[in-house]
Amino acid sequence: MGNSKKNQEFAQRLNELLKKNNITQSELAKRMGIAKSSVNGWCKGTAYPRMDKMTELSSILNVDIFTLISGEKPYIISVDAEKFAQAMEIKEKPLLKQLKASFTKLNEKGQEKAASYVEDLTKIPEYKKTE
Repeated sequence: MGNSKKNQEFAQRLNELLKKNNITQSELAKRMGIAKSSVNGWCKGTAYPRMDKMTELSSILNVDIFTLISGEKPYIISVDAEKFAQAMEIKEKPLLKQLKASFTKLNEKGQEKAASYVEDLTKIPEYKKTE
């Protein structure tokens, strides 16, 4: 690839990551087992690494590969577990909510017995759902 915008943006990221990790171009080349001129080309924006080298770079520079390539942080959905649980309870049917509340009052032996009873009820045609 020529001296494209993509190369320049990557070069800027690479130089920042090298500085952040206190690694010289020579040291990086040595650790990767490649010519210093290759690393120099990446840092100047005149060359772009192959994907196998990107994977190695991300490991050496302590950055995920997505961020190394795109310059963006991966999109991670953060869920507040307590709010999620509350939201799920709102959607629960009243009988299920009652069953859950009673079930949590039981010890392990009681919970096993309750689960067994519910399983038995599913085998009785009178109590089965009709799809």
